[in-house]
Amino acid sequence: MNKTIAMTLGAVLGSGMLLHAQPGEGISEAPKRDRKEGAHRMKTTPEELKKFDKNADGKLDQEERKALNEHRRMERLKKFDTNGDGKLDKEETEKFREARKAAQEKRDAAREELKKKLIEKYDTDKDGKLSKTEREAIPHRKHGKRGNERKDKAKQEPVQPEPAKTE
Repeated sequence: MNKTIAMTLGAVLGSGMLLHAQPGEGISEAPKRDRKEGAHRMKTTPEELKKFDKNADGKLDQEERKALNEHRRMERLKKFDTNGDGKLDKEETEKFREARKAAQEKRDAAREELKKKLIEKYDTDKDGKLSKTEREAIPHRKHGKRGNERKDKAKQEPVQPEPAKTE
């Protein structure tokens, strides 16, 4: 009987504490989406980097990214604000979403097509997927260990041309 009373009292007090807890004390108001992991984060093009990287450090800091995002927002507004009121109404927003979805589907299809071609060309054991060794055989890869190999090559001694023979 005492155990039952103690457990009930603990449950009541515990739930009361949850009701009075403030955000930041272990309970958040609502989950916030991490923008860096967001599905709609656009990559910065070389042209955008050149235009918005004001301190020329090769990357965008917070202020530079803010300027880029504002530029992108204005470009979307120009393209989809068909009534010219300076904002996207429900219909214009829907057209924007449809265009973004179509563009994503096009990128996904192109990615799948590239994947098929790479498997056809580099899948030496014909198991329908690329092993680590098969992936490393792909020239000019943008990601992964191939980038490290380029750095290693840069560290090697440059090849000196042979002096011209004089007769």
